[in-house]
Amino acid sequence: MIIVEANDSRIINNQHADGFVIGIQGNSSECFHHFALDEALALVKQIKKLNKKAFIDLTSMYHEEDVESLQNIINQLNDADGFLYHDFLVHSLVPKEKRVYYAPTYMTNKEDFDLMRSDSTYVLASPEVDFESLKRMASEQTWYLTFGTWEIFHSRRPLLTNYFKYRGIKDHKNQYTLKEEFRPTEEYHIVEARGTKIYLNDYYYLGSEIKDLKGHYFIKPFNLPYEVVDQVINIYYQALQSGNFEEIKEGLEALGIKLHQTFLYQKVVLTKGEAYE
Repeated sequence: MIIVEANDSRIINNQHADGFVIGIQGNSSECFHHFALDEALALVKQIKKLNKKAFIDLTSMYHEEDVESLQNIINQLNDADGFLYHDFLVHSLVPKEKRVYYAPTYMTNKEDFDLMRSDSTYVLASPEVDFESLKRMASEQTWYLTFGTWEIFHSRRPLLTNYFKYRGIKDHKNQYTLKEEFRPTEEYHIVEARGTKIYLNDYYYLGSEIKDLKGHYFIKPFNLPYEVVDQVINIYYQALQSGNFEEIKEGLEALGIKLHQTFLYQKVVLTKGEAYE
């Protein structure tokens, strides 16, 4: 199953995607684009008419005073096939068959992964692990970040607004690119929307690795234009159909997308002896 985060409502018409993740205003800290609740309701209906799966992103952190409003959202979007979450308030309000545990920085080992998949329908395996760790989490319940980027920093404060206010600058955008002083080729997207987020540099991807990863493939396109996202989906679909996964990297690079694989082929855990070598 290919699942795509909808950063543009038009993407649901892609015939090769099997499901879509929809962000809700004020409730989806992991989504780049957020739809109003009435827009999300309409999208779910359209997706279901297309015989595809609709997932709702509820990855914000909640408090006791949010119970009533959160329950209302879940009730209204009850036709959705699943709800992405990492706050256990959502867990308590959503039945097991609709739980998608989404905590990219937590699911880094098989033991934790197995614990969470015993209590959810799907679980996202962390992209911040090496390939061998990823293979150990392979299952029919596994979601992999197959292509995309994710936030590496989040603050509830409007840091851009505060910065420009301090500098005495009145007119400013809510999106910028940060460059490191001593590594000028490293760029990070910083976005202010209900707080401030900094996103990973470049786009993570899985290519030939997919042949060893049973499960479902999640595309998280950040701010890529609809036309590019459409082609990314088609590249992965063709690879899954043909079994020729070696062409994925070439196809993505042909779209002008800068790629990387974070820790996929790096040693991520040192033994006690290695730490002192």
